[in-house]
Amino acid sequence: MRASVLILVAATSALCQEAASVGAAAANAHAFGLFHLFRQATADNFCFSPFSSHQVAAMLADGAAGTTQAEMLKLAFLPADNTQREAYLQAMRAELQSASNQGGLQLGVANSLWAPETLPFTPAFKQLAEKNYGATCGVIPADNPAQAAVAINDWVRQRTNGKITNLVGPSNFPAARPAAVLVNAVYLKSSWAEFFDPEQTKPRPFAMSDGSSTMLSTMTKLEASSYAEGSGWQCLRLPFKSAEIGFHILLPNDNSQRKKIEAEFSDDTWEAVQKAMTLHEVTSFIPRFNYSTQLSLKNMWQALGAKDVFIDGKANLSKMIEKEACYITDVIHQATIEVNELGAEAAAATAAVAAPFASAMPPPLKRVTFRADKPFLWLITHRSTGLILFMGRFAGR
Repeated sequence: MRASVLILVAATSALCQEAASVGAAAANAHAFGLFHLFRQATADNFCFSPFSSHQVAAMLADGAAGTTQAEMLKLAFLPADNTQREAYLQAMRAELQSASNQGGLQLGVANSLWAPETLPFTPAFKQLAEKNYGATCGVIPADNPAQAAVAINDWVRQRTNGKITNLVGPSNFPAARPAAVLVNAVYLKSSWAEFFDPEQTKPRPFAMSDGSSTMLSTMTKLEASSYAEGSGWQCLRLPFKSAEIGFHILLPNDNSQRKKIEAEFSDDTWEAVQKAMTLHEVTSFIPRFNYSTQLSLKNMWQALGAKDVFIDGKANLSKMIEKEACYITDVIHQATIEVNELGAEAAAATAAVAAPFASAMPPPLKRVTFRADKPFLWLITHRSTGLILFMGRFAGR
């Protein structure tokens, strides 16, 4: 009898991880859609949490019906079947909660629903949001935009350890009608497996994308790390103390290669890069960086096919709010990233008012140098599911 129980538990665990990986694949497909809109919008720094955006999109899909729901499901790459969708989302949440219990890692994913008492969420939606996303409910005043913004910003500030303090403002709450808000916050902080020695950090040249050069505080160390290289690029995985989370840097050889690599970057090419990575002795030179990106995702969501949800009189969010027809006025997103000698810290919040990669192969080198002295892409991922939690470009400014 004990053997049967153990077999059942093992099988259940395997199914859960498989469902989590399917959910992560959906979130990553959403990630690369957003990435290509971000990278075309600027040649400078940007960072975002595609997972945060995906969580809000998925919640809206659960609260939508008709064409609105079909568009939101397409945006989130999730199935129309409720049972399948719930299995993927719940399994992914369980895997992240498991990772958050690992030593040296702080990982928090939080969701919340906000509405005035005069515009309540349906009981069914609140129950679903709690089950699939761990969402809590808060009450905001219907006629005081400043107070509503303070309540939501306080919640975000607490969930991101003070990294994001002003996600929304009074202008995000229409004066003519009450507003409901869905919020997601993701926070991650982890120390490196081996710290960079601060005494080795010194100003070193960094080549900007416009051809100019600047001096940046650059860290260095020698350690065993996963590494791969291909036609015009190198990729390094800096090991965290927690093996559940990985920090990757994809470094093009020059600016022309960067443009080509970014244009062809996808979930398939990213998978090929990861499969090519093997353990090497790597001398790395990594600039310290700390920056934020705040913008509206509304235009990006629309470009990716979410149209009806933003149109008054056409949006169908009846599963979320029955009392009054409503629509989404904006999707506000802010993310921040800091990398230093001790580790990496990232936070994000979202509110809704083949060529270069074809040659990926394990290099024949045993000892390599990785010098991140030009613009590069970076990704923070969850190891067991492959979920991309944060990603961006560091261009030196």
